[in-house]
Amino acid sequence: MKSLFAMIPIVNVLVYMDYVVWLKDRGMLDIDYRDLMSYFFRGQMMTTIIRTLYKEKHGKS
Repeated sequence: MKSLFAMIPIVNVLVYMDYVVWLKDRGMLDIDYRDLMSYFFRGQMMTTIIRTLYKEKHGKS
């Protein structure tokens, strides 16, 4: 269902924030929201989320 909403640009913010909250609750993401908003406006937020999930799954290398 989230992938369907991700096709609508304005809803991307809600999907991204859902992932950010999920990652922060599990202690996987340790950057503040100001940096995340900077990533969002530069188009790098999803890349940051994917990299965080990849590092968590495949080790901290």
